[in-house]
Amino acid sequence: MQRFAQFIVRYRVATLVVAAAITALLGFCITRLRINADFMSYLPKDDEQVRLFQELDSLYATGNIVGIGIQAPGESIMTVEGLGLVQRITDSLAAMEGVEKVTSLTNVLDIRHTDEGAEIGRLVDDDTLAELAEASAAGRDSTGLRVSPALEARLDSLGRYTLAKAMYRGQLLADGGRSTAIMLFIGTGVDEDPITSATRALLAELGRHYPGYRFYYGGMPMQQLYLTEAVRTDLTRLVPIVCLVIGVVLAFTLRTVRGVLLPLLGVAVASVWTLGAMALCGVALSPVSGSIPVVLFAVGSAYTIHVLNFLRMAETAGGTPGGEGQNFAGHRGTVARGLATVGVPVMLAGITTIVGFLSFIPGTYLSIIRDFGAFMALGTAFCLLISLTVIPAIESFLPALKPPRAICSENPTQPTVGASVVSSDVACRVADNKNRIADNKNRVADSNSHVADHNPSTTQSTAPLGRVSRFLLWLSGLSVRHAGRVVWISLAVLVLLGAGIFLIKSNIDVLYYFGPRHPLRVSAEFMNREFGGTLPIQVKVEGDLTDPTTLRAMEEFEEYLDGLPGVSNPKSVVMLMRELNEAMGEGNRIPNTQEKVQNLWFLLEGEPMMEQLCTPDRMQGQILATMQNANTKTYHQISRAVDQYAKAHSSATVRFEATGSPFIYSNFAHNLMWNLVLSLVLACALVYICMALLLQSFKGALVGFIPLLCTIVCIFGLMGYLGFTLNLATVLIAGVAVGVGVDYAIHFVTGYRRALAAGSYPRQAVVDTLLSSGRGILFNILAVAIGFLVLVFAVIIPLVEFGVVMAATMLIAGLAATVLLPAEILRFRIRLHPKR
Repeated sequence: MQRFAQFIVRYRVATLVVAAAITALLGFCITRLRINADFMSYLPKDDEQVRLFQELDSLYATGNIVGIGIQAPGESIMTVEGLGLVQRITDSLAAMEGVEKVTSLTNVLDIRHTDEGAEIGRLVDDDTLAELAEASAAGRDSTGLRVSPALEARLDSLGRYTLAKAMYRGQLLADGGRSTAIMLFIGTGVDEDPITSATRALLAELGRHYPGYRFYYGGMPMQQLYLTEAVRTDLTRLVPIVCLVIGVVLAFTLRTVRGVLLPLLGVAVASVWTLGAMALCGVALSPVSGSIPVVLFAVGSAYTIHVLNFLRMAETAGGTPGGEGQNFAGHRGTVARGLATVGVPVMLAGITTIVGFLSFIPGTYLSIIRDFGAFMALGTAFCLLISLTVIPAIESFLPALKPPRAICSENPTQPTVGASVVSSDVACRVADNKNRIADNKNRVADSNSHVADHNPSTTQSTAPLGRVSRFLLWLSGLSVRHAGRVVWISLAVLVLLGAGIFLIKSNIDVLYYFGPRHPLRVSAEFMNREFGGTLPIQVKVEGDLTDPTTLRAMEEFEEYLDGLPGVSNPKSVVMLMRELNEAMGEGNRIPNTQEKVQNLWFLLEGEPMMEQLCTPDRMQGQILATMQNANTKTYHQISRAVDQYAKAHSSATVRFEATGSPFIYSNFAHNLMWNLVLSLVLACALVYICMALLLQSFKGALVGFIPLLCTIVCIFGLMGYLGFTLNLATVLIAGVAVGVGVDYAIHFVTGYRRALAAGSYPRQAVVDTLLSSGRGILFNILAVAIGFLVLVFAVIIPLVEFGVVMAATMLIAGLAATVLLPAEILRFRIRLHPKR
């Protein structure tokens, strides 16, 4: 590390020039970075549910549906004003490029019985539509319509007729007749955002012209639009906030201008490099990876904080012990010496964090989690590289900081690992609170494991300690004086919080990624209440659709779906066959011969609605239904029940396969839990191996890892008690917590072994470590925790929960590393033999 430090200081100008060139290049690439919030694009293409969903969407264009709800101010929507509004929206949506079909009261197919037999037309005939248009044109606005009594009577009759038919009631017209739904089908492979954005703008404009009418909208395309806007909003809003917050923390802790600017500069450059690399690789930002700059500011600033802390300590200590930095004079030598000292633990902390993020890559179900892990690992590597190269290079150009008040010592040969604040001998005396440790001498087998030789009358004088140093001394006193109590209390807390793990539930419905008052949530409540929800359930039917046996099997499947809780509005060609058969005077049932069925098929030939229900050869069709938004457990139950029914009732003549949003959500939740376990196991294993190799001690790695495992148990228990769910963002907590939270233990174990190598006894070494490494750990905890807390201002709820939980993780991990870890070492007399 000494040669590396000297190289950076010697070639500091070249280092800065190369960094600036890379920043300019990758900064330009950011202009090509795009946002992708399409949930279906994150799913693996080889997943059976995803494959079937996309297959049916390509055949029938029923995968991307926007449901629009309209509620009239009066008792019925079936008025001149109401139907005129529906027609206006229908025509406007149908004219948009990329729209496959629009279904509403004013254009839906209708089958009626006449003297000549069955008549297939539209629910609202052309003459009525013309009168509606004429009445609307005669009025100045929506409140000044001139309506003839005959038209009013006809519309009133039409309303009663519509509510009497099952194919409309609860699907296009709500019970009571006050609300109606318009279904917008977007074509396969079409960019949905322009259509959904134009739809939202259209409804907002009509809301101003039609006072009293309420408009609602939902569906995956609308959710995608709001997610895209949320990512853009979070990027522009959260990055300045996290810069400001971390800047305030750095100003409070490091108390120098360079202590504020250099960490922010380092992470800002690393963020530019990371986003530029994403653009070069053609990877779009997602609702998860959109948080990368904020997480980088929270995590990446830690490395520069540790580097600056040790550079400050090197400035205070002076000299060039061991020849470190002896090739440079003055402040440049100090920078080389400090970098050589802190480089290894900072590298170790960075590597373990990188490994934690890389644990998201193997076996990941969602591509956005894999992308987040890969580019957070890359971004962390950039932060680590910049903190060890660019930051020391800049620091070497700056004037030396004024050292803090000198520490008076009568013995210059005393070990001085913590000399920047107070001599280790005096520090141990203060922490022991006037030799209280000596009272417990008989409890310690090794007489060298405590300090009992101090005489207050001969104690060296010291300058007054600062607040941070006094706090660290008090913290060390907890472990030094009460090691046993700390261990047992920690164990009790671990058991208590660990019980909360069993309360954790998953919630993967994208709708709940928005707040309760969000337009999507309000619209979903309306659509669930009035029309049975908007989540599509699709059942693929393979068989001869002209065979009555096949149609009866489909009819039974529809009846089964209609009986499931939360599922409603099942429909297929069976519905039309029954309506036609009734109009022909044969009753509302499926014809009993194939010949009669084929005659009914002939009447439906060319109807646009048939394109969404069956293929032209009539050998394949689908059953459509809708489901209300629910919790993950309900999705599991519904998808399992429908899938079992489909398998049980498939035969040689007809075969059923079911898919849809509930099935995809259920499968997603199962794989999400598996990803959590896999990433946690991988992160723990890889981080432990890295710690063991870099510390050259399996025991040292295990000692540093135990507090981290306790932290993970506590944090997931807190999630359960607080009601936080497992979702797209919180599933990342395990890997991130392992990679980031272990940093504190690494810095403590490294500093502790350094103190032992310098000649301190174990209790002295604990105090020395907290007075040297503890300052950087404390500043690190504050910066990282507060940086994560910035995510509470995010639009997407999972990111808010992720920020809160990660902030708590940093606090618990820091407390475990500075209190539990030293108590564990002292209580169980763990000897971490240093490499001298």
